[in-house]
Amino acid sequence: MIMKKTILSTAIFICLACSSISTRAQDASFAAFLAQMKEVNAINVEAFGKKYYDTSLDTVRFAQFLPRQEYSHSCSNTELLWQEGGYMKMDGFIVVLLTRHCFDHHDRFEKHLVESWSEDYVVATYMPNGQMIDACCIGFRGGYYQCEMKYDNSHRMVSVEQSELIDEDQIYQCEDYEYQAKRYSYTIDKRGRIKRKNVGKPYKKIIYNQEAHYTRNTSLSLFEEYISLFPDLKSNSITTGAFMEGPYLQRDAYIPRAFATLFNEMTAEDCESCELIDYNHGYKLLKDSVYIVFLTKVCDHHVTKIGHFPYVSDAIATYTKSGKLIDCRDITKSGDLWSYKLKGGTVKDMSITVRQGYIKKEDINRHPVPLKVIQTIYHILPDGHITSEYVDTKHITMHWDGSCYVWDE
Repeated sequence: MIMKKTILSTAIFICLACSSISTRAQDASFAAFLAQMKEVNAINVEAFGKKYYDTSLDTVRFAQFLPRQEYSHSCSNTELLWQEGGYMKMDGFIVVLLTRHCFDHHDRFEKHLVESWSEDYVVATYMPNGQMIDACCIGFRGGYYQCEMKYDNSHRMVSVEQSELIDEDQIYQCEDYEYQAKRYSYTIDKRGRIKRKNVGKPYKKIIYNQEAHYTRNTSLSLFEEYISLFPDLKSNSITTGAFMEGPYLQRDAYIPRAFATLFNEMTAEDCESCELIDYNHGYKLLKDSVYIVFLTKVCDHHVTKIGHFPYVSDAIATYTKSGKLIDCRDITKSGDLWSYKLKGGTVKDMSITVRQGYIKKEDINRHPVPLKVIQTIYHILPDGHITSEYVDTKHITMHWDGSCYVWDE
């Protein structure tokens, strides 16, 4: 009898010890989970992390702390990425703010987009040991959705304005956008439960469109104003830097589409239409009474054909001093199906060597990636015409080194 009691006591002790170890392990894991966040004092869009993600949570390591419920809009589970945001301590529980990135968002706008993406703003509450109390997506943005938030600390309430473009046809029109907006309030009670309440009726909201408000400088001719957008190239060599002034698609380097339509032979290729290609200006040269401009053409969201991919092209255009277009040429293409290397020429010889790589759609997920490379030399002649000289074709591979693709040569 004594032996049975001893065995039972030992078993109970082992179970309690294992339970204690498991609890401490979960506590430690939850502490590690919180260590990915920044402590914040308000729930607003900024508290959910950077607008465009540059880091992501380890979804395997922290799987037990990530909300599992499905949200109202559809997303492929294979195209998800969680981003850390902030956390707040409240009355014996912890509020965590996370962003869920979806790169395969299915809605009525997806047929207009190359990459239909969305960002869900997720609020989750936890006990101090990491046990989840509640979780809720309080807003989302992306494509043709916008979200604004305002936090009331005294009432632990978040006011959310969620808006959506009303008319799909506005995507292709140069005017301010008309959205339908709805307001909601989210409160977190003393038990950590999240409650939503509709506020008022839906209403229309006008979203500013930069293209619709461009103001001409009437003291200049149209061409003078256009060419003034391009700074002078100070370097004696022509490199990739000549095609873009500053970061990708920065506001200050954006060319209003009215100019691009007038002065470039625009080609649509995979874009929905030539009018929807975005342009960034690079630099210009005035050589032998010919203006030479270097610019970037961007098709990163609009397509007509399913399966096409976004791309960016470097282009050259030449003009007479009075503004007549002499010639224009896309010389590079980069994106999921393209990669290139540009060997700059000099301002003196005005030739640029481009090695353009092409990837087949069926090879895009292979490792390493097969690459067909065509080498071409582009010459800018004294009269402004641009010619191309084929050099050779090679078949190589490229691999991902952890930060970028590297050609295997």
